Amino acid sequence: MSPPYDSLRETPRALWFARLALRGLTREGVARFDDNPLTVVAAAAPEEAGRVARLVLGPVLALGAAERDRLLDTVETWFAAGGSAEAAGRLLYCHPNTVRYRLRKVEALTGRSLSAPQAVAELGLAVRAVRLEAAEK
Repeated sequence: MSPPYDSLRETPRALWFARLALRGLTREGVARFDDNPLTVVAAAAPEEAGRVARLVLGPVLALGAAERDRLLDTVETWFAAGGSAEAAGRLLYCHPNTVRYRLRKVEALTGRSLSAPQAVAELGLAVRAVRLEAAEK
């Protein structure tokens, strides 16, 4: 769904927003443009988002599939848990210290601190871009 709009002249842009939301849908359900702005940005400019993903997550993406997916799942779950290792651990069925260990590994590999807001935003966009790229394959 697109954001609400007031004029019929805004329909083409609203349709574009709705299509972006649909491209960002990672599981079945209703996709709203406003649900995840990072996903919308990644869907709107997939080539650039892919470049950002490779720039930010290059060393993580170079790992073997199992380790790479484990680290990406941990980062994504940590985001979904509002930055809480305890909540992420419950969602991942592992100890919060395991979550912290994996997050420190991501920090070491990427050179980005999860206590720095800009780095967190970059990692969030990069993970969304990786997920969108995988969904399109």
